[in-house]
Amino acid sequence: NGEAAQAAMVRLAHERKLERPEYSSEEVKLPWDLGVRPLASCRSKEARAQAPAADERQARLDAAADTYCDAGLGDFVEIYVDPAFAASHARLADKDGWLGEAFMTYYTATQPKQEVVGEEDLLLQSIHHFSERPIVVVNYGKRVPKTWTPERYPNLVLMHAK
Repeated sequence: NGEAAQAAMVRLAHERKLERPEYSSEEVKLPWDLGVRPLASCRSKEARAQAPAADERQARLDAAADTYCDAGLGDFVEIYVDPAFAASHARLADKDGWLGEAFMTYYTATQPKQEVVGEEDLLLQSIHHFSERPIVVVNYGKRVPKTWTPERYPNLVLMHAK
């Protein structure tokens, strides 16, 4: 049963001892280069009028996105789920794709080895050890640690921004 396997992975993450953080990262193919669609993007005024928001949460997201898009900052709106974490996102989100309560952080790694990567890795370990809540990490670069996998971090949803 898939749910039992997921529960076992989460239990293992809680039982795992904290380890020295991983400071290394490698360049990855980014979701938009793989044809993945963003969770949000700029829409034309016509498209906005033809497809009103389904609920209050979507209306708030649309209003926030429209503010950026109307200011010419549409590239800041596009956020993509990393394909390796799509199943985690689907499992942790509600039927409409929203996460209830979650931790959130972001980072940018520009070098093969950086302190910020280790800091984020230790944060992921800590949250997986002490909490049941998901954590969303938004990557604003092209580098991701090899050790960030759904198996190691079952409550992680890795996302990428342009």
